[in-house]
Amino acid sequence: MHWTDYSVALDLHLYFYTLRDIISWALEQGLKYYYSNPLNYEPKLHLDCELVPLDLYVMHTSPLLNPLFRRLIKYLGPTRHDPVLQRFPNADQL
Repeated sequence: MHWTDYSVALDLHLYFYTLRDIISWALEQGLKYYYSNPLNYEPKLHLDCELVPLDLYVMHTSPLLNPLFRRLIKYLGPTRHDPVLQRFPNADQL
């Protein structure tokens, strides 16, 4: 298997098995919340997960460009362009 070949992992549903094991472990430890990374939105949507809003703060190294950068940054965020994210029930909070 080549490192970039995900077909085996997808065929075997390894994402779901891994997530199941992580959640089982968290429940055994008495944890009430589990926060995951911002990847693989499609499986998380099917598992009825919710999105957690995240604030990002960015500044350019040149203070002269920051006013322009401040206006443009809202159009560069990945949450604006991912169609799967818009299908989450709390997508309006992003």
